[in-house]
Amino acid sequence: MFDKAATVLAVFVLVVVIMMGQEPQSGSVNVSQPFNPMTALGDLIYGTNNGIPTRLPGPTSQNGVTYTACETPASSQATAPGWCQAALVPNFRPIDEFKYRISATDMGNGGRVVCRNNAGCSWGLAQAGTSGYGNNGFFTVENQGSGILTLTARTSTFTIVYPGSIQKGKSSVSLTIGESALVYTDNLNYSAYVTK
Repeated sequence: MFDKAATVLAVFVLVVVIMMGQEPQSGSVNVSQPFNPMTALGDLIYGTNNGIPTRLPGPTSQNGVTYTACETPASSQATAPGWCQAALVPNFRPIDEFKYRISATDMGNGGRVVCRNNAGCSWGLAQAGTSGYGNNGFFTVENQGSGILTLTARTSTFTIVYPGSIQKGKSSVSLTIGESALVYTDNLNYSAYVTK
């Protein structure tokens, strides 16, 4: 009699064995110890250029920052995946305080941080490329207060792009009432694209 479940299992095991680059042996295939490269929570399996299942360890740092698996093709070929900060769920953070430091969560989630203090805001930003402030991360700052919003980076500099002009090597960006800036890091410095 035909046993559908056993046949499906046998075909699945055969496919896995072939994907692992092993020749199936005559007789039955041992399914009691299937190959599993994963060793920790959050691991993913990806295939090497030989199709061998390989472990991509789950991300373990910057807590509170969302990561997604990504890869960058090279020479028209797929490459091994890695982890990139996801910017799919923006974090909206209205700030009423004069002093604030842009957090790794703001950067990692493509956040929108809004100054609502009527005396203005003086905000800090960590050095580009440090933990949580790299991987081509970005965020938006907006001035909804009635003073000036000043964003100052530690060590890194800004290239500020205004409509019609560019300023390079600046230590800070100042936004007047109603202005906003998309701030992006190339892992060494920051660029700020200012709009009104």
